[in-house]
Amino acid sequence: SDLPALPLSDDPSFVHAAFSSAYRARPAGSSSVARALLRTFGPRFLLAGVLKLAHDVLLFVGPLVLKAMVGFLRDPEAGAREGILLAAAVAAAQTTASLCLRQYFYHCYRVGMRMRSAVVLEVYGKVL
Repeated sequence: SDLPALPLSDDPSFVHAAFSSAYRARPAGSSSVARALLRTFGPRFLLAGVLKLAHDVLLFVGPLVLKAMVGFLRDPEAGAREGILLAAAVAAAQTTASLCLRQYFYHCYRVGMRMRSAVVLEVYGKVL
C-alpha cells in the first residue's frame, strides 16, 4: 500500500506472457532467445535508438551555429535579430538534445528491466 501499482506494461507476468508467446512461436529446431527478445522488445528499443540518433545529430548543431555566431560577431553590419536567433538556436538544440538523451536512457532502462524480468521468469518456469 506504500508503493503505487506497476503499470500493466511493466508487470512481470504481462511481460513474461508477451516474451513467452514470442519464444514459443519460433521456428522448429530454433532456440534463439535473442530473436524472441527482439520480437518482444525490439520496437521500444528501436524508439530509444531513434532518440539517441536525434541526440547525436543535435550535438552537431552547436558547433555549426557557433561558427555562424562567430561570423555574426565579425560582421559590424549584422542586425541584433540574427544574433538573437542564433542564440535561440543553440539553446533550443541543446535543450532538445538533453531531452532526447534523457528519454533514450529512460527507454533503455525500462526495456532492460522488462527483458530481465521476462528472462528470469522463463528460466524459473523451466527450472521449477
